[in-house]
Amino acid sequence: VRIIESVTRLPAQKARALLSKANRHVKTALAMGILGTERSEAEELLKENGGFLRRLLDRPHTKNPNIDAIFFDMDGTIVHYDLPIGLSTWAALGWALGIFSEQEEWVEQYLTKRVSFEEVWKTCAQRIAGRTFEEIRDVLFPCAGLPPYSRGFTDCIPLLRHHYRLGIISSGISVVAEEIQKSLHLDFECSNLLGLSQGKFDGTHAVRVPFDHKSEVVRKQADALGIPMGRICFVGDSSNDIQVFRAVGLPVAYNPKTEAVIEAAHGNVIGDFLQLPLLLEKF
Repeated sequence: VRIIESVTRLPAQKARALLSKANRHVKTALAMGILGTERSEAEELLKENGGFLRRLLDRPHTKNPNIDAIFFDMDGTIVHYDLPIGLSTWAALGWALGIFSEQEEWVEQYLTKRVSFEEVWKTCAQRIAGRTFEEIRDVLFPCAGLPPYSRGFTDCIPLLRHHYRLGIISSGISVVAEEIQKSLHLDFECSNLLGLSQGKFDGTHAVRVPFDHKSEVVRKQADALGIPMGRICFVGDSSNDIQVFRAVGLPVAYNPKTEAVIEAAHGNVIGDFLQLPLLLEKF
């Protein structure tokens, strides 16, 4: 039941009922929940795909005629760091360089409106000036030189790339966003810069995606691509994505943190990125 809850985002009672309808076969229940099919069809689809649920999901995707681009949040959405506290690129940087407690103080000052978001990044850039990229490499890229991708993300990108413009808009750190864009051949990335020069942080910074004004950045990127906001899908996870959800044609919440995020996404919730092509087909 917990597996079905996690993947389908159904509450426990409905997950248990789905399992019962699937004759207590977990893969069948998942296929039913994800694809919205009856048991007989789910069983047949699984049979056609050798019993592999992921192979069933990883099939050719039909383009949504109303959507032209998919913009992804990064921290907590397409990457998720396993840290003592925090899950973001910002937190990973702090743990790697031993300044996480200081970062918490800077963020608290921002949240209580004593400093601006720009000042937080300026302070961080100055604090880490002279530190090397090698000090953070293994923390930011812990998976054989890759960031800790969320479930199904790298699998879903090839299914979507032929139909949509794809990119990242994140208040996280650009060194990770740039590597994701490069390795997965995304169309663009827009994130926040902590300057590096000859392998060392040089004290410079650039805030390109303010925490509370992400929707403005999304609109500018949509304009640059010549795509109306109503034809944008945005995938995010937290409160600072709510404003974006209200402005785009298809908001999607990945493992949302609060009920407010689910509500802003109109209930479009996924727990595995291979569910995203399916959601796009149904929308």
